[in-house]
Amino acid sequence: MDLNKLRIQVFEKTGIKIETNDPVFALVALNEAVLSECVEQHISGLQNAFEQLGLQTTQLLQAGDRVKKLLLQMGQTVEEPVSASVATEAVSGPTMGFRPPWRWIGAAFGISVLSALLVLGGQAALGYPRTPAPAVVTVPTTAPSLTAEQALLIKNGEKYARMWSRLDAKTQEKILALSQ
Repeated sequence: MDLNKLRIQVFEKTGIKIETNDPVFALVALNEAVLSECVEQHISGLQNAFEQLGLQTTQLLQAGDRVKKLLLQMGQTVEEPVSASVATEAVSGPTMGFRPPWRWIGAAFGISVLSALLVLGGQAALGYPRTPAPAVVTVPTTAPSLTAEQALLIKNGEKYARMWSRLDAKTQEKILALSQ
């Protein structure tokens, strides 16, 4: 663990200057020790599981060979099983037998690209999303002329509005009651 590198990172991220003898580095060292112990435990657990898997695979292959021999003794035809070398090769090595299924990944990628193209093509063919045509708004350049009847109604309405304020409250109430 490079303490100077950690000091620089802390300063760059927080702007706080710390010295190499700061107590925070004791916590960093403690964290590193705990983390390395946990990692070692997990690695040993994985190695044990890997060894168990290899042992079970060997036992399974041996049982398969015994079954094949028994079937042959009974006079039945037997398809050629996976050879022991292929099976042990599948669970050996540093990758613990994990081989990514590239064909499936490639197929999934191809299907997703094809689906996206189909959706986009369908949207283009159907015109989706349809945008509404822009609204045409006409602004009159001159004020519309009123008919004679409209002008008379406006004139009478203004006359009644002026008269309304001159009426007493009792008369206003009677008029409102009659209008309803």
